[in-house]
Amino acid sequence: VPRELLGAGTTIGVRFPGRSTALTLAEAVGRPITAPSANRSGTPNPLTARDVKNSLGTSVDMILDGGPASDDRPSTVVDVSKPEPALLRAGRIPFEKILQAWRSFDD
Repeated sequence: VPRELLGAGTTIGVRFPGRSTALTLAEAVGRPITAPSANRSGTPNPLTARDVKNSLGTSVDMILDGGPASDDRPSTVVDVSKPEPALLRAGRIPFEKILQAWRSFDD
């Protein structure tokens, strides 16, 4: 992993998008895509490309408009760098459901 992707930490986040635009783009380039969050930490989740532009302004080179978000809940963020997953941010997928899936890999 390039050092630039780590920021001040030693881990990276991996997201599995449910939206077809992001999946189509990743499939087209044939590899994972790196991108910043669509909003600054502590600000509301943007629902449209205009919201992203209003939040990030000129700090990003491009905004791909895949249409408005269908849900205003954020992604669930889980740290799996240790033996037991830890919830970093509650979101759309309940943490218990993620834990059940995680534990099923041990079976």
